This record gives sequence, structure tokens and C-alpha cells, in this order.
Amino acid sequence: MVRRNPMRTSLIAALLWGTVCGVASASPLPVDETVRVGRPPRPVALRVDVTEGGARVTVGRGPNAAEHVLHLREAREATVESVTLGEGGAVAIVRVEGDGRAAALVAGRTRPEVVWVGRLDAHGDPGERRRDVLEVADRTGDGQADVIVGTKSEATHICGQTETLLAPRAVDPRSLALRPVALRRLPQGTDQLELTAVAESPGPDGAPVLEAVHFTATSSSAGASDDPSLVPAPVALSDGAPETAWREGAGGDGRWEFATARLAAGRHRVRAFAITVAPTAAGAAPRRLWLVGDEGPRLHVSVPEELARRPGARVWVVPPAPLEWRCVSVVLDEAWPAEGGVTAIAEIEAYTDLDFGEGVDALLEELVAD
Repeated sequence: MVRRNPMRTSLIAALLWGTVCGVASASPLPVDETVRVGRPPRPVALRVDVTEGGARVTVGRGPNAAEHVLHLREAREATVESVTLGEGGAVAIVRVEGDGRAAALVAGRTRPEVVWVGRLDAHGDPGERRRDVLEVADRTGDGQADVIVGTKSEATHICGQTETLLAPRAVDPRSLALRPVALRRLPQGTDQLELTAVAESPGPDGAPVLEAVHFTATSSSAGASDDPSLVPAPVALSDGAPETAWREGAGGDGRWEFATARLAAGRHRVRAFAITVAPTAAGAAPRRLWLVGDEGPRLHVSVPEELARRPGARVWVVPPAPLEWRCVSVVLDEAWPAEGGVTAIAEIEAYTDLDFGEGVDALLEELVAD
């Protein structure tokens, strides 16, 4: 199912990380507080105590009270704070310490309840650890707090980053409900090269000698689960079959959605990328995108409309200098208007020094030497 992002435009350009409200000091459990929640804010009783299986968060009193259990062993202390949002609304945040760290978000315009819970410390197997994220920051530059939740994973991130926020949602200041949003995933003010994709090959006339690109992770995929841990790898981007395609799952331009690949090029530098534009039936073709490596400037690539409008067209991206990347992420920016509701790409290939003069003989010599 394609996720529609009604707050996409308002939050898309901001990347302000300063916290805009203080965090209360932790107190031993049980904790009883009165917080202001709702629109307009109203006093609400909030209790955090120890129960079997973790820490219990109780919102309100009497038969209408709402409860939720944070599954955290040895829960021992908690902080409770109110956060004032724009449009005159307010939510409450509970953070609990135990054998790890967990949090709960209390919101609701008329009947406050726990709308989100997460485990804030990294958990899982090495290389695949993940943690939930709850951020309070001014993301829109309006002087008001924005409350953002999401997930970060060791296995799914943009190349060159240690972590990338996945499946971000924000509290809508009007409804006080959580809505999917598009947040900037690339830092501002870093080196960036502006390039235009071309139809003419810089030299190679066939498939690359070395199949160096292997896509392993993506932020979203059309038809996949909203849970980032359940989104399959975008193998269509490197399966050698132009009739298959990766279709991002956010909808519209898919701005900031990404797919990451290993670049198994060995000692050979990347001299060019070939991008096969997806068939029209698969979705919209990208108008602009980034190619991001583990070092050096990222490439901001524009795809001319006459090339993007050709289903299955192959376009070339030639950096001004060979790249010694060990991974690459394609990050979507803008798409050419089309039916389908999502942006799609069929194939991405990397052409190395082997494709520009060294050839198969050099590869065989390298294999024999190894």
C-alpha cells in the first residue's frame, strides 16, 4: 500500500536538530504526574509503575483510564514531560530506564492515550541491531517543537552514514495524530557535484565486465510492510533484468527514499554508472536523484525529460574523476509526472576501470594472482 504523506511539503526542507524543550530529571518508580495533553491542552493524570513484564503507563483515572506496558526488564526510573506544539496542542513523553531504555508518546485531541512506544537502546544481532527513535526538535523553523518517531537500523542506511532515520512519522499539530512525513536524509552544506545524465555511452557498449553492484537494503518498497525490518532488499535494481524495477513505497516523488548497494569493485575504480529508467507502467521516472558513496562528494544527477519519457531507456552518469567507493546509495529527489503514484528505477550498473581499457584479461590476471 502506498503511504500518503500530507505533511510532506511542510517538513521536507528542515534539518534543525536543537531540542526545544528541557527534559525532566528521572525519578524512581512509581511516578505520578499531571501533564497537559490535547488541543487545547487539558490536565491529565499520568502514572508510571512496575508491573509484570515491564513498566506500565496509565493515562487518566477511573474506568476510562488507558494503560500500556513498556516491555523493559528491571524498570526502575522514569521521566515525564509535556511538549507544546504549534496550533495550540500538547503531548506528553514518558522515558523509562531499566535493562535498557524505552519511551511512550501520549497524545490525542480529545481522549489522550499512548499512541506510540519504542525501545530506544540498540537491540538485535550484531550488524542488524535496530533502535527506535523519539525526537523533539524544531524541524520546520517556526519556533515550535516537532515530535518525530521512527527507527534506525545498522543494516539499512545511506552509504557513508552510520544510521539513517527510517519510517519517520510526526505528530500533526492539528489532529495530534501521527502522520508519515518526508524528512531530509542528506546533510546540507556538504560537497555536491551537479551532473546531467546522457544517452551516449562514455565507451562501454555492453554489460560491465565486473558485476560490482549488489543492492542489499532500502528505506521503502511499494506493497511492502511499513515496518523497515520487513522491507525486502531491492534486488530488482541489480538483477540484470530491465523489465523488473524497484518502486519506492512513500508515493509521489518518493523524495528522500533510498536504496543502498555494496560495490564489490576490488581495486578497480568506478568510472561511470548506467541507470535504466523503469517502464512507464512501473511508475514515474526520476527527474533528479543523488548517488552517494562512502567518501568524497555526492553526485546530484538530473535526468532529461526526453530520456526519462522513454520506457526502459538507459542513461549514463559520468563523474569528473574515477570513484573509489565501496558502497553506493541512490536517493530520490524529484520525479517526472506520470501515472502510477510512485517513482521507479529498473537497473543501476557500475562500470569500472576494467570496462575502459583493462578488460577481461586484467580481471583474469587478478584472479590468478589472488
